[in-house]
Amino acid sequence: LSWEGAFGRSSDTEESRAYCGDLGIGYAGAEYFLPGTPDISTQLQALTDEGANIIYTTSLASGPAQVAGTIAATEADVLMGGVNWALDTSVIALGGEATVGIIGNVPYLWWEELDRTPVQIVSAYWAENRFAEDPEGAILLRNIAYFASYGTFDLWAEVMIQTINRVGYENLSGEAIYETIEGIEYEPFLGMIQIDFTDGKRSGSTTRIGQIQLVETDSGVSQVIVPL
Repeated sequence: LSWEGAFGRSSDTEESRAYCGDLGIGYAGAEYFLPGTPDISTQLQALTDEGANIIYTTSLASGPAQVAGTIAATEADVLMGGVNWALDTSVIALGGEATVGIIGNVPYLWWEELDRTPVQIVSAYWAENRFAEDPEGAILLRNIAYFASYGTFDLWAEVMIQTINRVGYENLSGEAIYETIEGIEYEPFLGMIQIDFTDGKRSGSTTRIGQIQLVETDSGVSQVIVPL
């Protein structure tokens, strides 16, 4: 149950269906909605009528929040999963308690992993530059976009460096950059994410399966993202 468009449809492929089939996971079909669609209960019902007991969404922020809210409102007996942006503080902020239980993948370190050096560095930058005077606002906005960008920019810098060192600046091209990416092995931003695209691999090796859960803290109960 995903956003309409190339991104939303990207996870529903013959290859992904075949992979699920090999694991004994059936396919109940796909439904799509545009961001901002006020009611997606009909799309959800169409899937559950076909026997779906897992709803997977390829959407971001407001998308997973809306899917989770619709599942809660209709009391559908389903497990919800999604892409990495289905596990984000923006989803929690927009969807509230309905988002508890969403499962997804976490391909990089996360804010709560304070024993890791990259997280300590980014958290310090956050405190210095982003709403340090408003703890509640800081928690709300500590999302994927701010956090993962450090690793992304470091990765792209390394890709450019390796490419220019290999072919020379005068021969820099999209094709040359693609060739670098095809065989790169790198740990951006001190291991924020681990990239190894050798031998046809396409996913970060840091990836864990995570879930939005309710956790008791000194300040009360809060929703956090934890690795399963």
